Amino acid sequence: MVLTRLMATRLGRTLTDVRKNGESWWLRPDGKKQVTIEYNRNLMDQWSRRSYTQWLIISTQHAEPLKAQCTEEVQGYTGEDATAPSMKEMNE
Repeated sequence: MVLTRLMATRLGRTLTDVRKNGESWWLRPDGKKQVTIEYNRNLMDQWSRRSYTQWLIISTQHAEPLKAQCTEEVQGYTGEDATAPSMKEMNE
């Protein structure tokens, strides 16, 4: 599998895992990710090793910041109530 696709697939799997295990209950299922890598060419005009990750973008739908409540959003949740984080907290 191409490295960029492998990285994007793993990022998507991680988004799903933290959403389903309740760690980030405010995430929604519709997430998108993009990985772009720049490659160097060697002297024989063949692709060589990657030089660095140029772009990494992750975007996902989420509950309304500072309004959505965990007890209302997560079916069967019985713990302490929590409010969806602010946009600043989500980005961090």
